[in-house]
Amino acid sequence: MKSFFNYLLAFLFISVFYACGDDHDHSCEECHLAVDIVNPDGSTSEIMWEMTNPATGDHDWCDSDLATVEGSGYMYTITSPLQSCCTDSTLPAGDYGPSNGYEIHCGEGHGDD
Repeated sequence: MKSFFNYLLAFLFISVFYACGDDHDHSCEECHLAVDIVNPDGSTSEIMWEMTNPATGDHDWCDSDLATVEGSGYMYTITSPLQSCCTDSTLPAGDYGPSNGYEIHCGEGHGDD
């Protein structure tokens, strides 16, 4: 019986150790470029373009990449035209960020509500 208790205790210890590992501490978000435009009727609309993380090739920005892209001086570089996710607007190749009027949003909805 004592042997069974020791095995059970070891199993529980390993389970708790595994469940509390570093794999659960990663935060990842999708990011997009956004710019406000004035419509002919005077109202404003936001145009958005999905951002691809150059380090991974997908839309997830994690850990230090996420901290970097959310920094106030970050400029996102695209090398070929980028189609808007929500309109027919195309963004030409170039550098985009706060210094030239484009906002970078991470982990937010796309304003479809």
